[in-house]
Amino acid sequence: MASCKSTKSITGGEANSRLSAKNIVNAHYSNQPKFRTLRGRVKIDYTNGDDSQGVNVSLRMEKDKVIWMSAPLGVVKAHITPKKVSFYNKLQNEYFDGDFSYLSELLGTELDFEKVQNLLLGNAVLDLRKEKLNSEVYNGNYQLKPKKAQELFKILFQLEPKNFKIASQGNITTD
Repeated sequence: MASCKSTKSITGGEANSRLSAKNIVNAHYSNQPKFRTLRGRVKIDYTNGDDSQGVNVSLRMEKDKVIWMSAPLGVVKAHITPKKVSFYNKLQNEYFDGDFSYLSELLGTELDFEKVQNLLLGNAVLDLRKEKLNSEVYNGNYQLKPKKAQELFKILFQLEPKNFKIASQGNITTD
């Protein structure tokens, strides 16, 4: 008689408060997806103050080259390359074909192809390895903040302990 048993146990993904910011950042970058092409469905949630929206979209990506997104029934379609952003919204009869300035204005931060790709893959928009960061456990996630605050806004990253992917990232305006 023989039986098989998994030797790898799956953890509940609880944050370890003793983990240093450097170790958290290293775990984030060691967990980067390795692929040439990708196809899937993603839910995109966008919050701006009290206004919040969520939509499921089909996503296709050729790493570092092109991103295609399409909402159900082709109502909204987007095509993003390192040089250009274009989208069509059938509901509001809008078409855009230009650079990343529109997306940057919409999301309130300077964007380029690499940053958009990182957002969709659950990676940090900024290179966390270039920052000196403080870490703490907040709401079950690892929270990273720069040791030296920016003049006009604070940068904040929260990473999920189960996979070290970004749970949320944003800028907090200081007054």
